[in-house]
Amino acid sequence: MGSAACLLVALVVSAEHGFANFSVSAEVRGSAPLDGSASSINPQLSVQPTMDVGYVAGALRAGLGYHPLFTVSNLTPAFLHRMQATGELRVSPSRRALVDQSLSFGQYDTSLGNLGLAGDGLPPLLSLGIVDYLTSDTAAGFDGALVPRLRLRATAGYHVSGGLTEAARVGLPLEQGPRLTLELQHEATRRDSVSLHVKASGDQFSNGKLAGVAEGGVTWRSTLTRDTTLTVGAGAAAVDSTSTGGAAVPVGALGVSYGVPRLRFSVDTSYAPQADAKTGDIFRRAGVSASAEYKPRGDLTARASFGGTVSLGTVGIDPRDDQTVGDRSLLGEASLAWREGITEISGGLRGANASVSGTSATELRAYVAFSLKATAVR
Repeated sequence: MGSAACLLVALVVSAEHGFANFSVSAEVRGSAPLDGSASSINPQLSVQPTMDVGYVAGALRAGLGYHPLFTVSNLTPAFLHRMQATGELRVSPSRRALVDQSLSFGQYDTSLGNLGLAGDGLPPLLSLGIVDYLTSDTAAGFDGALVPRLRLRATAGYHVSGGLTEAARVGLPLEQGPRLTLELQHEATRRDSVSLHVKASGDQFSNGKLAGVAEGGVTWRSTLTRDTTLTVGAGAAAVDSTSTGGAAVPVGALGVSYGVPRLRFSVDTSYAPQADAKTGDIFRRAGVSASAEYKPRGDLTARASFGGTVSLGTVGIDPRDDQTVGDRSLLGEASLAWREGITEISGGLRGANASVSGTSATELRAYVAFSLKATAVR
């Protein structure tokens, strides 16, 4: 950790124009199961320092970040290293080339109330306790206008995630494979845009399984009013895996967002195939998420969020014979935060429910968090 901090500081000091952001947050919480088992309050602690620096020189912009996460749950510690490096080169005023590398490794607490907390894309149906975890995403892309009102976004990359050690891969296989995304966006009017996209991914799992997904579709985005936007998407995906064979699956998405100076909220729904991180099988996944933020005054912010996913069955298996049908995870949170200068204090409730193969668990957490943030510009 010390060497990473020195590297970040050296980058911003040597930059022609640079910036640095430093912050630390600590959260103390107590959780209790609500599934009918013997109830007990489990004290927990998480500490997350963040260090981000950037370098700007003409058309070049680069950044480095280190965001470790330290947690203690049931007197068991877990430390997850998280790093990111980004680069951007403006080829012209309307075109840019991008590179991105993110890496996380260490111990990650996947208990109910922590799912999604680390922001590393762990599947929401996963709950394995503390695991030795690894994830890496490498990507290079282009974003720019081809002609007026027509824009191309292209990204190619490689993804790795799963168990960090051989022992961890027994419950969480290591998966790795290429990623490709192409999007062509047409600004039809000042309020409406239409996008065509193609996505492809292929994964090889350490348990010997292979899974591939190729998706194509169209998305319409419209600004209905000055405060409201609507997004509608539809398409189809071709999927193939060594265990269940190939199939065609529909894909869809619907989202609405609303925002005024003191109030913002959004709702998003989706339906798409996804490879199961534990088995390598491809299942049909439906999801919904909603979030709201209200600022009654400048130093107070109330937030609420909800997210849920449900498995509609494994591709290639009759739903009547598929035990994964109905597997679900639900996450909800409500909080109130007070900010003054570089200090923020918040508190709230976080609830989670998961059901896998007929086994269900529910947990409620109350927490208090404290954070400090500082920014330096050179």
